[in-house]
Amino acid sequence: MINIYIYQDEPSPSLDIDRVSDFLNSFNHYELIIRNLSDFIDDAEFSEYLDSIKIGDIEKPLDNRRLRDEAFTPDRENFFDGCWLQRYLYSVISSHFSDEIRDDCLHIVLTGKLFGTFGSKRYHARVLITGEPCLLSTSGIVEAPARSREYYFAKAKLMAEQMNISELDEIFAGSFVQYDSPKITDIIYSYILQLIRYRQTGDPFCENDKCCLFNSHLQKDVLELQYKKEMCEE
Repeated sequence: MINIYIYQDEPSPSLDIDRVSDFLNSFNHYELIIRNLSDFIDDAEFSEYLDSIKIGDIEKPLDNRRLRDEAFTPDRENFFDGCWLQRYLYSVISSHFSDEIRDDCLHIVLTGKLFGTFGSKRYHARVLITGEPCLLSTSGIVEAPARSREYYFAKAKLMAEQMNISELDEIFAGSFVQYDSPKITDIIYSYILQLIRYRQTGDPFCENDKCCLFNSHLQKDVLELQYKKEMCEE
């Protein structure tokens, strides 16, 4: 039996948390508790901390010095360092629920914030970060997996011609997950199952590219695999 604690931090309004709860409870292997992060976090302190972990230059990782540099002004308003975000949330959760920090407890922060991790000389947006607590971003579902090559070719052409790219999302609608998509709830199921697998095995992903636990890097795979929620025999 795994005790699952989901902390809501303003995820997509399209997400139906009651359906998520019903889905997980249907397995009969998990004890599920849903909490609102705002109920036990200091909003002013959290907001100040978020300001300090905004990613200004995607090619430069944040470090202790820059975190404390009040003069640092990021040029991206809503992209955060996921590892520093996780550290802060661990301190909050462990201070309030220290008796729940153990191997049979899985803590998941379900957030609307877009976060990334640094690797291969730049930051990359992520859907999830494993650890304590695990982070799962509804914004990451929209932004992290790559869209079609045709989308990026069209975007590059319009930008080269200094034309408006605002209509691209409408032109390519259906080929990627959008922020207000009702599919987000079904997609979230698969990512939560990945995090459960991580707690059970140490690896969240399946190598079978037909399984919803596969590590999808493309929007078309998210819409095919994660949305359908079908697991392989293994």
